[in-house]
Amino acid sequence: MVKNYSVVNKRTKESLVPANQQGINDAGYYTIVNDGSLKKLSTEGDEIVVSAKHPTTGQTKITTYKISGGCNCHVMRISGPQVITFD
Repeated sequence: MVKNYSVVNKRTKESLVPANQQGINDAGYYTIVNDGSLKKLSTEGDEIVVSAKHPTTGQTKITTYKISGGCNCHVMRISGPQVITFD
């Protein structure tokens, strides 16, 4: 479990962490955005900044994704890593 997990749309400064479970799917896996965030994202794609801190080492990872939403039926990752791991 990470600490200080955040997902923020750079354009709107709005948090996108899914409220129902704060993005946790399985141990160690986090959802960045889901289809519930469609209206919070532009069709062209927004830069999303993801940040988390390792609870033991204190290492912080910050990664930027480009994700589209808007009037499409699903959010879509345009760019950014598929997996982020702590060193």
